[in-house]
Amino acid sequence: MSFKKYYAVLSGEHRTLPLSELRAVAHAEGVAYREVANLDMVVILESTDELPRYITRSALTKVFGEVITISESDRGLTDVVKDVDWDSLLVGESSYTLSLIRIKEYSKWIDYESIVNAVKPLTNKKFIPYSKAVKAEAPLSVVDFVLSDGLLIVGRRHYEREPKVFRSKDPKYRPAYRPGTMKSIMSRVLVNLSRVGVRSRGLYLDPFCGVGGLLIEACTIGLRYVGSDIDSRCVDGARKNLNHFNCIPSVTIADACKLPYRYVDGVGTDPPYGRLTRSKGRRSVQELMDCSINCLADVIRRGGYLAIAQSKELSLDEVLVNAGFKIVEKHYNWLHRSLVRNIYVAVRV
Repeated sequence: MSFKKYYAVLSGEHRTLPLSELRAVAHAEGVAYREVANLDMVVILESTDELPRYITRSALTKVFGEVITISESDRGLTDVVKDVDWDSLLVGESSYTLSLIRIKEYSKWIDYESIVNAVKPLTNKKFIPYSKAVKAEAPLSVVDFVLSDGLLIVGRRHYEREPKVFRSKDPKYRPAYRPGTMKSIMSRVLVNLSRVGVRSRGLYLDPFCGVGGLLIEACTIGLRYVGSDIDSRCVDGARKNLNHFNCIPSVTIADACKLPYRYVDGVGTDPPYGRLTRSKGRRSVQELMDCSINCLADVIRRGGYLAIAQSKELSLDEVLVNAGFKIVEKHYNWLHRSLVRNIYVAVRV
């Protein structure tokens, strides 16, 4: 198995979720990898050429590419770029652009102009400034200069997240709306944390699907999926939203404590909190969580994952362990003053 070296520039939207999501995507698709270095908002990995194919699943990876060279950032920039065989790097390309990605305030003495001036004499390919390249209709070869933790990473970009693609699926752009619904980016993260694979044709479930936000993301990345909700109005809304995004409306009315499914490979779900929760005959949200998690333990295959969000006021640690899950991750997610939630990732053992 031949490994290449890659870099991933992670989103600053959360402290722990970006790297966890990247790991979950690799796990879901059975892609072997090794983490070489974890820098501030950047991770360097060794993996096969399969990884770039699946990294597009990620919501919190901003830029991903193949490493050309890595150097201490205080080494002379001219010496660094001379180590690169630019003709081989840009073979088959008529033009290229350069991008400077500076994490926070690292290595402020390196600026975009100095990078351009160092590289342009080394190749006869046409250079297009990045500000113009992003507006170009035809895709260009992008060479990134990434600065973090005293290192300079030079790499050829494979992927860049497009925020507008996620924004176009946010709750306000869906035909059916429900208060408290997760935005598209965080919905994608929960789906990915469930570690259901596209390549393995795994089956994903959201048993508290509401109006279908997480199912839209499962559909977008190519998963097989089913969803259910106890509220018939939500199910109608989910079907409407899924149809709007050209997704199969695989949704049914069901109690999360009495699910009609025989098995699934993983679950990602965002149960409603507090007053928004319909418990139907149960005295509290805690009781609803207890019975639904126990039901999920019978539905998720052994080795399958559950990613579930819940208010930090309601602990799921004990019920998860008692139901036969092992908690592998717990992420603290601040939304606003009145809501802080925990995102649990647990494996069925």
